This record gives sequence, C-alpha cells and structure tokens, in this order.
Amino acid sequence: MFSKKSKSKVKQQRQTFPLTSAQIVEDIDTVINSEENRNKLFTCLDDKVPPENSCAGIEEFLKGTQKLEEIQVMLKKQIEKLQVLSEDLLAGIDEIEGKIEACQ
Repeated sequence: MFSKKSKSKVKQQRQTFPLTSAQIVEDIDTVINSEENRNKLFTCLDDKVPPENSCAGIEEFLKGTQKLEEIQVMLKKQIEKLQVLSEDLLAGIDEIEGKIEACQ
C-alpha cells in the first residue's frame, strides 16, 4: 500500500562566516559603547526605536531635586524654631542672673 520513500542523505555543509572573532568582538564593543549604534541595532532588529532611558534619568533627578527643596524648607523652619528657642534661653539666663544679683 504505502511504499517507503528513501530519504536522500544530504550532507549539510557548514557555511563560513565572513567576520573573524576579533571583528565580532570589536563590533560588539562598538555597539555597547555607543548609544547611537545601539539604537541603530535595535531599529534594524525590531524596526522600532528603543524607549528613551534618558527621560527616566531626568525624572529621577527632578524627584530628587523636589525632595531636596522640601528638606530645605523643613530645615529653614527648624532654624527659625532654634533661633526663637535660643532667644528664649538667653532671656531666661539674663533673668536668672538678675535674680542672683538681687539676692546677693
């Protein structure tokens, strides 16, 4: 009914790659060290531009800057409180010294 078809044995030949190992490593280093080359690679691979990571860095910087401004405001308020307390303390010391002199 069914006949077995003999599979022809085709020996696959290994294709040669035109670049040397050193050239491949050099190309990888070039891509790693250059954002422009990475973008070109991603564009070739995906036909789309990779997301911008520089914006994320700017957002983090702005969050940090805002936090620093909040801390600065808090520290200024604390300094004002310390100045008031310092004035109260000096007034108290003057009052005590006056009482000591009055008792002598």
